[in-house]
Amino acid sequence: MPEVIVGQVDDPPAWTAAVQSFGEWNPGYTLGQGAGGAAEALLTATPGAVRYCWLFDGRGEVWLPAGYRTQEGDGAGLPPAYRPDPLDPQVCDALATLREALSTSDGNVPEAVRVPLTAIMERWWQTAAFVGNVDGEVWRLLESGIAPERWLDGPPGAALRWLAARTDTLGWSTKQEDSWEPVGVGDQLVVSAEAPLRIRGSLHYWWIEDLDPTDRPEAAVRRLRYLKDTAGGCAPGFDAFRRLPLTWHAGLGAAGPASADGLNRVNCHALHIGAELSRTHYHPQAPIGGGQPQFELYFALDPAQWRLGTAGRAARLYTFPAIGEWSRYEVTDLTPGTIALIPADTGHRGCDVFAHIVTLPGFKPGNELYLDRAIRDTTAGAAPHNPALAAAEAGE
Repeated sequence: MPEVIVGQVDDPPAWTAAVQSFGEWNPGYTLGQGAGGAAEALLTATPGAVRYCWLFDGRGEVWLPAGYRTQEGDGAGLPPAYRPDPLDPQVCDALATLREALSTSDGNVPEAVRVPLTAIMERWWQTAAFVGNVDGEVWRLLESGIAPERWLDGPPGAALRWLAARTDTLGWSTKQEDSWEPVGVGDQLVVSAEAPLRIRGSLHYWWIEDLDPTDRPEAAVRRLRYLKDTAGGCAPGFDAFRRLPLTWHAGLGAAGPASADGLNRVNCHALHIGAELSRTHYHPQAPIGGGQPQFELYFALDPAQWRLGTAGRAARLYTFPAIGEWSRYEVTDLTPGTIALIPADTGHRGCDVFAHIVTLPGFKPGNELYLDRAIRDTTAGAAPHNPALAAAEAGE
C-alpha cells in the first residue's frame, strides 16, 4: 500500500502532492481549497457534482431563505427563526413506545442498544417536536453487532426498526424568514451547480467534490454549534467533542442496510481526540461487510477556535503503513491546516488533535480492527500504542 501522504494548505507543493494522490486513490472525487472575501460570492460546484466544503479559518455568513430546512438543533438550539416540523402521529406513537420501554425495561435493554436509543430519545424535547439527525445513533446500533431484529423485543423492537428506516424524515426544522446567518471554523457547506450558496466574509475552506453523487439530499449547512456531541469511535468519552456534520446513512430496510457502503459517498466527523482514549486501528482493504475499501483523511483544525484544552500537548498522527510490521511507523505533527491521507490497510491513531475526519465512501459499521495489543506484544512496547487499551484488549 502507498505511504500516508501529508499536505498543508499554505504549502503549495505539499498541497499539490496531496491533491494529486487523493485523486489517484479516489477516482470520482477531487480535492481542493478556496477562499471568500468580504464581498458577497456564490459558492457552487462543477455541473453534475456535489461539493462538500469545510471551513478551517475565518468567519462569515451564509444566506438562508425562508423555507430552508435543516436537521440541526440537537446541540445548541437553532435561532428563533426556525420552527420544528410537526411530527407524524405514527412517529409520536413509536417514540412513546420506546420511552415506555426505556423506563420499564429493568435491564432488558442491552447496553449497546440503550446508549444510542437514549440519545435518540433526548431529541424528542417537546410532545410534537423532534430535532436533529439520528443517523449516527443508527450507525452505533449497527456497529454493536446485534442484529436489528434483536435490538429490542416485541413492539419496542418494531418501533425502533421502523424509526431507524426513516432517519431522513426525522428531526427537521424549517426557517420562517430570510436572513444571513454566521458560519465559522468547522462548519460544513454543501453545494451543487443547481443549489449554490450565497456567502460573504473572510472564509477559507477546503473541499471534496463528488463527481458521481447519489440522489440522497443533504442539508446545505451543518454548523458544529447546533450539533449534538455523541461519544463513540475515536472519542468515546462521556464528555467527548464528537459532532457529525455528515455521517453514514444506512438506508435501513427490512433486510438491513441498503448497501454495504451506505447511501452517501462522503462522511465527515469533527472530533477532539485525546490520547488517553484513542485506539490504534485500521480499516481493511477487503472491508468487513463488503463494499468499497474505506479511505480516510484527517484535516487538522485549531482547537483554540473552540476553546478546547490541549494540556500543552502537540497534536500527532501515528501511522503504520504495513499491517503486521508494527516496528515500522511514522509520526506526523498535525498543525492547523495539515491534511493527512490514510489508505485502507494503514494502521493509524490520532492523539490530542482537533480535526475533521472524512471517509470515502463512509464510516462503515464494524469495519475497524484494533491494534494496540498487537503493537505492544510484538514490539515489547517500543512502538507507539495506547497501553491502557492494549491491556483491555488482552483482558488484563
